[in-house]
Amino acid sequence: MKNLKINKEKIISLLLAGSIVLCINSCTRQIKNNKDTPKETFTIGTSTPVLEEPATIEETIPTETLSPVYLELVNGPAFEAIDDNKESSLANNTDLYDNDGAIICNLYENQLCSKIATNGKYTFISLSDGTTGFVLSSTLMSNYQKIDGSGFIRQGTNLYYDKEFTNLAYTVTDYDQIFYVDFTTDEYAGVFDYDGREIMYVRPSELDKDYIIVDLDSQQMDCYLDYKLVASWGTRTGKNSSPTHPGAFDIDWKAKDWEFTTYPGSYAKYWIPINEYGEGIHDLIGDDEQNYGNYAYQLDGSHGCIRVPAAASEFVYDNYEVGDMVLVRKK
Repeated sequence: MKNLKINKEKIISLLLAGSIVLCINSCTRQIKNNKDTPKETFTIGTSTPVLEEPATIEETIPTETLSPVYLELVNGPAFEAIDDNKESSLANNTDLYDNDGAIICNLYENQLCSKIATNGKYTFISLSDGTTGFVLSSTLMSNYQKIDGSGFIRQGTNLYYDKEFTNLAYTVTDYDQIFYVDFTTDEYAGVFDYDGREIMYVRPSELDKDYIIVDLDSQQMDCYLDYKLVASWGTRTGKNSSPTHPGAFDIDWKAKDWEFTTYPGSYAKYWIPINEYGEGIHDLIGDDEQNYGNYAYQLDGSHGCIRVPAAASEFVYDNYEVGDMVLVRKK
């Protein structure tokens, strides 16, 4: 019986030992199966596990998802600053883009902007309200210039209600057409006549910006340069027996220290002939320059020329070129 008891105890011991071995083997297999799982690291002095940071993955954005404008801005030529500070006018329906090539807004016609930089195809601009962005350079009306002055338009010139010159407003039928000029660009100019018509458009080449108006009734000569009235002087035009011819004329040529061979002993410091009648603008050395700008010309005037003080003839000589217009008018 004693031996049987011992054997039972040995059996129990062996069973317990086998259970322990199975448990260890099971744990070992569990560890082997999980050997590829991320390990945890521990910070000394804490019980909070800290996971190892995974490797950084660089994501490539497909180019087809980017704005074509953005790609052109990034891949195109470098932008260079624009030195001149002239304003420009934007064409109708111009899109303004941000740095990502997205449309900020659509700009209405004739809105002004300042050019900051350009790469040829695109120009970086600033609007009057401070908004900045990129526009196609082709939408900029180059050399926009605010005028607020007067220009002369010659006979036969067409004026239009649109910038494309397709909707005719009317045709100038006489020479005495002075227009208020609102602005000019390289492509067109916006003008008003003095009868209160709405704005019309004309080619800039049709505008005379440097011209002279001689009013035979008021005996005054007004000088316009770059559309602005810059100087006025009194005149002594042709007397009643030899009146000055009204009309629109061009400066034919210019001379200094001129002697009038038809009237020996008569000299002018500056002589500016304007028409086929032999008339011109000039001073007269020895003349009483105080007696200008009044009705004395009717009996003691010139032989048809536009006689002015020496300072006036010098101004015309220095500031006007051959071909500049002289409008002589009378009511």
